[in-house]
Amino acid sequence: MEQTDVSYQIAVGQAIATVRKSRKVSQSLLALKVKLSTPKLVAIEQGQAAFNLQNVQKIATALGIETADLLQIAERMKVQILEQE
Repeated sequence: MEQTDVSYQIAVGQAIATVRKSRKVSQSLLALKVKLSTPKLVAIEQGQAAFNLQNVQKIATALGIETADLLQIAERMKVQILEQE
């Protein structure tokens, strides 16, 4: 996997965690809402598991945010990650 792909995977996970925490939603409740196991959601948030767009859409919907807005947050985080490398 290319470094930018890994950076994007990490950034999407960080964006999900940031929005989830700001909405005061637990990982287990979010996982239940989107029909993922809690360990899988945790791995996604930590950038350690691959995800597909359908999962990102479900997560965004469950968090009450547009998918595009969640991905914009992730893109900003990716820039920060790449700047730190």
